[in-house]
Amino acid sequence: MPGRIFISCGQDSDAERKAASEVKKLLERKGFDPYVAIEAQSINDISEEVIERLKKTDFYIFIDFRREKIGENTVGEPEYRGSLFANQELAVVYYLGIEKCVFLQQKGVRLEGIGRYTLSNSRPFDDPDSVASIIDEEISRRKWSPSYSRHLVADGVEPVEGIIDFGDVGGNRLERVWRTTVGNCRTDRAALYTIAKLAHIIDSSDGSRREILSNPLKWEGRPVGYSREILPRETARFDAFAISTKDPSLVFLHSNIELPSKPIISTPGKYELHYKVFSADFPVLEFKIRLNLSPDMGDITAEVFESL
Repeated sequence: MPGRIFISCGQDSDAERKAASEVKKLLERKGFDPYVAIEAQSINDISEEVIERLKKTDFYIFIDFRREKIGENTVGEPEYRGSLFANQELAVVYYLGIEKCVFLQQKGVRLEGIGRYTLSNSRPFDDPDSVASIIDEEISRRKWSPSYSRHLVADGVEPVEGIIDFGDVGGNRLERVWRTTVGNCRTDRAALYTIAKLAHIIDSSDGSRREILSNPLKWEGRPVGYSREILPRETARFDAFAISTKDPSLVFLHSNIELPSKPIISTPGKYELHYKVFSADFPVLEFKIRLNLSPDMGDITAEVFESL
């Protein structure tokens, strides 16, 4: 998944909308996944769209265009208000701790609110037509890469070769295990105390949802390892689920629960399995696995189809 960039800028005029469009196209050509924020009309818009997008973003670009004149500075030069909505987004970015940011501010905009602390070293510009070229210079200077993510990422699910003999307090089962790869794309921070859990299951036949009170799931290579570190630019795999070879309609979890395991699925069909991965100093990773469960082990398929 390419690095996501949240572009926060005003779009009150044709010139501003053109600048936003040019920045978006520039970033797409460079292999990023850019999103241009559209001004929210309500609190629900802010919470459901803007904040959720900011939680998932890897990079942030702030472009502060001039608004109405509000006075003069100490040397008699005109000062203008900046974009109110963009500054609200800036406060959310500060709260979320997003580190890879570029700040641009049109000359004459007065630093107010949180901008006094975060925009003191912003790159000034005069003409909105120059914004895209300045962004190009800034991301090249900072060496932004579309392969970077401040999040952990889920990178596929596949069956492990061979059959395993898995045992718990309820006895032993012969199983085929499917494992999911979790990657740390950062170069500067290890993902410590990482745990993976199944949150809920959706039955695709009727849309019904069932919450799963699962304990942390087992990591590959850790006999009793339900928490692990993932070093920068490295990956680790956990047991997403296991299927009984005796009865392929039975799906189990490998967790640290101290009770006999019960199947989480016992009927062939199509299911969505929703997972969460927690790690110190990283946003929560949420993703789905689409499972096509067949009575014939050879016909069973699974894929990661959405990272949330």
